[in-house]
Amino acid sequence: KPTVVLPPDLADFTGHGEELHDLLDLLERGEGAGPGGAGDPGAVVLLSGPAGSGKTALAVRAAHLLAGRFPEGRLCVSLRDADGRPRCTSAVLAELGERTGRTGLSTPEAWREWLAQHRVLVILDDVPEERAVRALLPCGGRGRVLITARGQLGGLAPVHRITVPPLDTAEAVQLLAGLVGPRRVRADREAALRIVRACGGSPLAVRVSGMRLAVLRHVPLREFADRLTDPSRALDELTAGDVSVRQRLAHGWEALPEERGRDAGRLAAGTGDGPFGLTEAAEALGCDERHAVRVVEALIDAGMVTSPGGEVTAHAAQYDMPHLIRLYARGAGHGTPVLT
Repeated sequence: KPTVVLPPDLADFTGHGEELHDLLDLLERGEGAGPGGAGDPGAVVLLSGPAGSGKTALAVRAAHLLAGRFPEGRLCVSLRDADGRPRCTSAVLAELGERTGRTGLSTPEAWREWLAQHRVLVILDDVPEERAVRALLPCGGRGRVLITARGQLGGLAPVHRITVPPLDTAEAVQLLAGLVGPRRVRADREAALRIVRACGGSPLAVRVSGMRLAVLRHVPLREFADRLTDPSRALDELTAGDVSVRQRLAHGWEALPEERGRDAGRLAAGTGDGPFGLTEAAEALGCDERHAVRVVEALIDAGMVTSPGGEVTAHAAQYDMPHLIRLYARGAGHGTPVLT
């Protein structure tokens, strides 16, 4: 009997069609098709993107669609606890052993041997850093591992990498309409557009907005849009029950080295809204452009800054900071300013 321990697939899963296609293609490949040549099974795929970008939902959707490809099991294990703290490898191995019914998988070697022998798909969700996951990755064989992480995990190789982008405006409006009702969105489409733009294309933020509005039936969309477009209160509004966008952002922020947190705060405060170039970054950071490149690229690796899709020189590149991360970094809506 296959082991299936997955979160439910979202009935209203929206967008990320291209990324889903690429992900399914990679996971369905046969052995020997990976980036490292004939000896690499193409067994590891990394989905990266900021908190709330829909990485886990995309991974879970793929796992549900690939039931036939992985007849021996599909499971999902988080590498962080409920408070966002990284879990130790022994605790993750214990859960993997429990999920698969193999109590003997108490060492990385035993786990990798079992993974090589079984056609299973394992989602290692919300990986904080390379060393948290390196010992759990396959060295070959039949199993596949799908990683989700906010950062790029640049120290892992060979890994297939897929960046999860924000939803486009039409996709975000579609998601919102599914939660609050199409009629309500049609009645004030301009307000709906303001809401999803204030969410910065984050599926989590759009979903939280929709969940709040589904309960607050008396609140006009335009009033909620006004709340979200006020930087001093936007993050306070993006809470529905026990789901909080700010809490998700805080987990990622707390994982940053202190110096990188200060750098992100300076960039957020000093580059305005929207894309910025290297000259602007250097001015905001108070350093020369050579050092600014290193800082910006470190923040890209940490998932705090996004980079251009194509190849361009560092001086020509236009970088960006996701809207909600920028709000959080500026200290808006959570009391204590980030910058001191």
